[in-house]
Amino acid sequence: YSRCDDPANARRIYESALDRLGMDTGLLYDLALARLHTGDIAGAERDLERVLAVAPATAHAIHLRSTLRRQTLESNHVDALR
Repeated sequence: YSRCDDPANARRIYESALDRLGMDTGLLYDLALARLHTGDIAGAERDLERVLAVAPATAHAIHLRSTLRRQTLESNHVDALR
């Protein structure tokens, strides 16, 4: 569904797969992308935080998380990157 420009259905499928298979960082990252493309920025950030809790060096998750919102001195991911 994500390749068919249907992120809402992709999101539903990723959520179902995670429910059935349990924690899978690849599926969780893809769910974060689907959430982003359906406007659920907070949900995407939560999913990326879960990916990074399990696999902290996942570069594409680090990058995507940093693009979800404007980073400021008060609200950023600098400490997490250290």
